[in-house]
Amino acid sequence: MHSFRLAACIGSAHALLGLPATLASLTTFVTADGRLLIGDGYWTEPPSAEYLAGWGARADELPNLAQLHGWFEQHRLTISDEYHATVADWDAYEEPWAANLEGYAHAHPEDPDSAGMLAWANEAHTRRRLGPGVLGFALVRATPA
Repeated sequence: MHSFRLAACIGSAHALLGLPATLASLTTFVTADGRLLIGDGYWTEPPSAEYLAGWGARADELPNLAQLHGWFEQHRLTISDEYHATVADWDAYEEPWAANLEGYAHAHPEDPDSAGMLAWANEAHTRRRLGPGVLGFALVRATPA
């Protein structure tokens, strides 16, 4: 098996069945002096039922920050640095994304995906209105212990 000095997964832990599974997988590829760079979501506070409905999510889909940190510890990883997205960061990411979806859907109503794009954009607007700051995103750099 190959070893690497860096393994990264930014916003895609769901593709590897969640953050704990992602950490377990990626740690097998990182050298003892290597680094992991992980970006994943967490709840900054318990989300309301209305917020979850607007997201189409369940409260147990994401950890809180203490649980997120605990998963790194469980996988024998030491966090050396972390950055947490601000509400302004989320706005800078989601607002243009939603505007692009809406713009394309309105310009191409014949596209069978247009209705879904509008629904997704509407969900993003609902999330921002109901709970800016409820969904956090941490970019974490960690080293094997």
